[in-house]
Amino acid sequence: MLRLCFALAVLILAACDPGARSTEETAHLYQLGSAAHTQGEHSRAFAILEPLAKKGHAGAQLIIGDMYNRGEGVEQDRAMAVMWFRRSAENGNAEAYDMLGQGMRFND
Repeated sequence: MLRLCFALAVLILAACDPGARSTEETAHLYQLGSAAHTQGEHSRAFAILEPLAKKGHAGAQLIIGDMYNRGEGVEQDRAMAVMWFRRSAENGNAEAYDMLGQGMRFND
């Protein structure tokens, strides 16, 4: 019985862990933002992804960089695109390294 109570306490604490909830929420928001971007809802994608990018989410940084590169939902700004691609690359995103190495996909 004591083991059962301990196991339940551990499960309850894990469910209440704000870090775990935050990670799940971040993943969900990234999926929403990425889907909005894919569907051409660029203003919505930017509104969802920019806060994630500012918090260091490499995938969000890549998409925000691409949006600045192409002028999707924001005014085209190559300097901002490079900045976001660099941040994404610094966070380990291989595609961001490729974008920087290719000189970005200008006007694809």
